[in-house]
Amino acid sequence: MMRVLPVLAFLLGATPVHAWFGENPDAWLKQMETALETISYSGTFVYIHDDQAETMRVFHRVGPDGTRERLMSLNGSAREVLRDDDEVKCILPDDKAVFVEKRHGGGTVARGIPLNAARNAEHYEFQLLGTGRIAGRSSRLVTINPRDGLRYGYRLWLDEETALPLRSELVNEEGQPIEKMMFTEIRVGIDIPDELLLPSTSGEGFKWHVRSSDKETVLENASPIRFESLPAGYRITSAEARTEGEHPSYHLVLSDGLASVSVFAEPLEEGKPALAGLSRIGA
Repeated sequence: MMRVLPVLAFLLGATPVHAWFGENPDAWLKQMETALETISYSGTFVYIHDDQAETMRVFHRVGPDGTRERLMSLNGSAREVLRDDDEVKCILPDDKAVFVEKRHGGGTVARGIPLNAARNAEHYEFQLLGTGRIAGRSSRLVTINPRDGLRYGYRLWLDEETALPLRSELVNEEGQPIEKMMFTEIRVGIDIPDELLLPSTSGEGFKWHVRSSDKETVLENASPIRFESLPAGYRITSAEARTEGEHPSYHLVLSDGLASVSVFAEPLEEGKPALAGLSRIGA
């Protein structure tokens, strides 16, 4: 498989994706995942969430040395994210801080993209609806609609030539967008020199926070927290104990392979009543 993907990416780069996959939304979604892992690109995109708009510049290179990426904020507080395969560094010049952690996936842009969607047909319905034009490139609109009220849906505008996501929307039960991402300019299949992947600062004199991989585990028994039942399709995908502060706490992530939910729990203080009922914060 490792040898097949680059060849497939090369062939699809020469022939528009729509000529291969036609009106099959599952095939488009699978090729989107391949494109995010195998195609180099650079561009500028806008990310809208919580009534805020962030403009970002990204360089994403895939080559024999693995995947490297550099992301820079163009408005608001200065922020820079660098990825070297699974190692991710977040540089905050204003705070003179650097955060380092391990992270899997197809890059920064892919963080807001529903990967593994085509393998989750039990809980979602996929449709291919019309065409569009994003950042000067032709695109196809793919919708991912939940089959119940326990998950959000997506609208994806995929590049007709490569299936890279040019625009995405996370939508609620009423079909209203909660988060948006859209490229305003993108160059695909280009050579990206090393100097464009280097940080703007060395981080010398900054405070470094390194998150060791052994602090997190994906085993369900890593936490004393237990659920009486979970929504259909959801399971615990990671559990982390946090020992900072006076009381220990736990961070668990539940996922159906597409949607993810974070759960934070800590011991209840003696004599303090437990909360009852439902609440929702964010997406």
